[in-house]
Amino acid sequence: MNWLHYIGLAGLILSAIVFALYAVGVLPTGTSPEMSAGSWHLRTDEYLKETGVEPGIGALRASADGYVLSVTALSILATTSLPTLLALALVWLRRRDWLYAGMSLIVSGVLLLAILS
Repeated sequence: MNWLHYIGLAGLILSAIVFALYAVGVLPTGTSPEMSAGSWHLRTDEYLKETGVEPGIGALRASADGYVLSVTALSILATTSLPTLLALALVWLRRRDWLYAGMSLIVSGVLLLAILS
Protein backbone atom coordinates (compact mmCIF):
# COMPACT_ATOMS: atom_id res chain seq x y z
CA MET A 1 0.00 0.00 0.00
CA ASN A 2 3.09 2.23 0.04
CA TRP A 3 2.68 3.14 -3.65
CA LEU A 4 -0.80 4.52 -2.94
CA HIS A 5 0.76 6.88 -0.43
CA TYR A 6 3.18 8.24 -3.03
CA ILE A 7 0.51 8.58 -5.72
CA GLY A 8 -1.79 10.44 -3.34
CA LEU A 9 1.04 12.68 -2.16
CA ALA A 10 2.05 13.45 -5.76
CA GLY A 11 -1.56 14.30 -6.62
CA LEU A 12 -1.83 16.61 -3.63
CA ILE A 13 1.43 18.39 -4.44
CA LEU A 14 0.54 18.70 -8.14
CA SER A 15 -2.90 20.04 -7.26
CA ALA A 16 -1.48 22.65 -4.87
CA ILE A 17 1.20 23.82 -7.33
CA VAL A 18 -1.13 24.07 -10.31
CA PHE A 19 -3.85 25.81 -8.32
CA ALA A 20 -1.37 28.32 -6.88
CA LEU A 21 -0.02 29.11 -10.36
CA TYR A 22 -3.59 29.49 -11.64
CA ALA A 23 -4.75 31.64 -8.72
CA VAL A 24 -1.87 34.13 -8.96
CA GLY A 25 -2.23 34.41 -12.73
CA VAL A 26 1.02 32.75 -13.84
CA LEU A 27 -0.76 30.19 -16.03
CA PRO A 28 -2.77 31.57 -18.93
CA THR A 29 -6.46 30.98 -18.52
CA GLY A 30 -9.66 31.43 -20.44
CA THR A 31 -11.67 31.09 -17.24
CA SER A 32 -11.31 33.57 -14.40
CA PRO A 33 -11.34 32.26 -10.81
CA GLU A 34 -14.71 33.98 -10.36
CA MET A 35 -16.16 32.23 -13.42
CA SER A 36 -14.72 28.88 -12.39
CA ALA A 37 -16.70 28.92 -9.14
CA GLY A 38 -19.89 29.28 -11.16
CA SER A 39 -19.05 26.46 -13.58
CA TRP A 40 -18.54 23.55 -11.18
CA HIS A 41 -22.07 22.29 -11.74
CA LEU A 42 -21.69 22.15 -15.54
CA ARG A 43 -21.11 18.95 -17.46
CA THR A 44 -18.07 18.90 -19.73
CA ASP A 45 -20.01 19.68 -22.90
CA GLU A 46 -21.81 22.58 -21.18
CA TYR A 47 -18.50 23.94 -19.86
CA LEU A 48 -16.91 23.77 -23.31
CA LYS A 49 -19.87 25.60 -24.84
CA GLU A 50 -19.86 28.31 -22.14
CA THR A 51 -16.13 28.96 -22.45
CA GLY A 52 -16.05 28.74 -26.24
CA VAL A 53 -13.69 25.77 -26.41
CA GLU A 54 -14.25 23.43 -29.34
CA PRO A 55 -14.75 19.76 -28.45
CA GLY A 56 -12.15 17.24 -29.58
CA ILE A 57 -8.84 18.79 -30.67
CA GLY A 58 -9.98 22.19 -29.38
CA ALA A 59 -10.29 20.71 -25.91
CA LEU A 60 -6.74 19.36 -26.19
CA ARG A 61 -5.52 22.86 -27.05
CA ALA A 62 -7.25 24.12 -23.90
CA SER A 63 -5.38 21.58 -21.76
CA ALA A 64 -2.63 24.15 -21.14
CA ASP A 65 -5.28 26.45 -19.65
CA GLY A 66 -4.70 27.10 -15.94
CA TYR A 67 -8.26 26.23 -14.99
CA VAL A 68 -8.21 22.95 -16.90
CA LEU A 69 -4.87 21.98 -15.33
CA SER A 70 -6.22 22.84 -11.88
CA VAL A 71 -9.33 20.69 -12.34
CA THR A 72 -7.25 17.87 -13.83
CA ALA A 73 -4.93 17.87 -10.81
CA LEU A 74 -7.96 17.83 -8.53
CA SER A 75 -9.40 14.88 -10.48
CA ILE A 76 -6.14 12.96 -10.12
CA LEU A 77 -6.21 13.61 -6.40
CA ALA A 78 -9.82 12.42 -6.11
CA THR A 79 -9.21 9.25 -8.12
CA THR A 80 -6.12 8.33 -6.08
CA SER A 81 -8.05 8.81 -2.84
CA LEU A 82 -10.68 6.28 -3.86
CA PRO A 83 -8.45 3.16 -4.02
CA THR A 84 -6.71 4.26 -0.83
CA LEU A 85 -10.00 4.58 1.04
CA LEU A 86 -11.20 1.22 -0.29
CA ALA A 87 -7.94 -0.45 0.77
CA LEU A 88 -8.30 1.07 4.23
CA ALA A 89 -11.89 -0.16 4.41
CA LEU A 90 -10.65 -3.71 3.80
CA VAL A 91 -8.04 -3.38 6.54
CA TRP A 92 -10.63 -2.05 8.99
CA LEU A 93 -13.13 -4.76 8.05
CA ARG A 94 -10.51 -7.43 8.78
CA ARG A 95 -9.91 -5.78 12.18
CA ARG A 96 -13.68 -5.68 12.74
CA ASP A 97 -13.53 -1.92 13.18
CA TRP A 98 -17.00 -1.31 11.77
CA LEU A 99 -17.13 2.45 12.40
CA TYR A 100 -13.97 3.31 10.44
CA ALA A 101 -14.76 0.79 7.73
CA GLY A 102 -18.23 2.27 7.35
CA MET A 103 -16.92 5.83 7.23
CA SER A 104 -14.34 4.98 4.57
CA LEU A 105 -16.99 3.21 2.48
CA ILE A 106 -19.35 6.19 2.76
CA VAL A 107 -16.61 8.63 1.74
CA SER A 108 -15.67 6.29 -1.13
CA GLY A 109 -19.26 6.32 -2.30
CA VAL A 110 -19.37 10.11 -2.22
CA LEU A 111 -16.12 10.32 -4.20
CA LEU A 112 -17.40 7.79 -6.71
CA LEU A 113 -20.59 9.79 -7.19
CA ALA A 114 -18.54 12.98 -7.65
CA ILE A 115 -16.25 11.33 -10.19
CA LEU A 116 -19.14 9.84 -12.19
CA SER A 117 -21.33 12.92 -12.25
